[in-house]
Amino acid sequence: MIAGFVGKFHQTGDALEAFKLGVATGTATAFSTDLAEAQLIEEILPQVEIVKLEDSK
Repeated sequence: MIAGFVGKFHQTGDALEAFKLGVATGTATAFSTDLAEAQLIEEILPQVEIVKLEDSK
């Protein structure tokens, strides 16, 4: 998860896209017996949605 985030953030400087890749990487690894393979990460990535929550103040 961390490597996915850091790598994407280094490439793009986009924290949101980096977070999405980090979530996909972590999810793929959780469903793998070893480190996740790129194919599984790419399958999961389109399913990751980031939703901004409203401020409760």
